[in-house]
Amino acid sequence: MPDAPSMASFAYYDLREALAQTGCAVCRLLERDGEKFLDALLYEYSADAQTHKAFRAARGLCNRHGWDLTHHVGSALQIAVLYRASLDETLKQFNRGVSPADLLARLVKRFRGEAEAAALQFAEALEPTRPCLACEYHNKAQQAYLHTLAEHLNDSALEKAYQDSDGLCLPHTQMLLRLINDANILQKVITQQRRSWQKVFDQLTLFMDHYRAENADQMMGDEGDSWKRAVAILAGSEGLP
Repeated sequence: MPDAPSMASFAYYDLREALAQTGCAVCRLLERDGEKFLDALLYEYSADAQTHKAFRAARGLCNRHGWDLTHHVGSALQIAVLYRASLDETLKQFNRGVSPADLLARLVKRFRGEAEAAALQFAEALEPTRPCLACEYHNKAQQAYLHTLAEHLNDSALEKAYQDSDGLCLPHTQMLLRLINDANILQKVITQQRRSWQKVFDQLTLFMDHYRAENADQMMGDEGDSWKRAVAILAGSEGLP
């Protein structure tokens, strides 16, 4: 049986800890890592030249991560600094396209084909030249956790943590399956995911049964939030890219 990875493999130990908690361990870790990344972006790198360069190229963050930034209390100045740089780059790129005066002249002359080409130039000039920084970080972390699972599920400690867990959500199960090249690990994933999803399915059935008139006075047990867990299983945790 393979030895556990070295202490340098943080993903391995993070997974063992997260698997002991409820829900998809990969989702949980990505939520934690995402918050840490945004904190670092705001409080450690908001004045960093390389960060400003990347932020400019990405035209800020994506919709979800951009709005997540605004929920960090006391970060208005840092957000203003980062987004001023990004908006400055957007204006520069916009102004490098066909000039507004030239475009207007073409429209007046009804040169429709040329006007459409000019409008396209403006649109293309505004395109980001790199992805959202937070999405990039998310994707790298996601791959690290899934590769660690795919490579080390024959390790006894990680295997036990996985078998005792709620399993993974559907999106992360699909990603994990695409990384597996070991028949033994494949069987473990299939067995665990079937077991964990069947458990929630059965709880959903019980939850629905309690809503029938003749059972309305019965107290809910673990099945009480099964409908929320079903959403998390099929879609992943709320708000993840």
